[in-house]
Amino acid sequence: MTKTERNRRDREFSAKVRARGRCERCGKTANLQAAHIFSRRYLRLRWLEDNCLCLCAGCHLWAHANPLLFGEFCRCHMGERKYQELINTRNTI
Repeated sequence: MTKTERNRRDREFSAKVRARGRCERCGKTANLQAAHIFSRRYLRLRWLEDNCLCLCAGCHLWAHANPLLFGEFCRCHMGERKYQELINTRNTI
């Protein structure tokens, strides 16, 4: 995949996540961003909707500043089973 194609897919994916319409942590509707639970470097998770939350800019900054708390938030928000499935997918070679 070319860099141009990857960037196009990133933009489309981000728009789809932001279309959820509100921050999944605090409920705000402004300055929404797509926040990956596990890094985009894991290509098998990069465009997987289950690996992404719609967060406002403030909550996205909080997530990066508090990775352990963010992980716990994600685990509670999505449920243990779904969170473990993401971990297993991330760890698959």
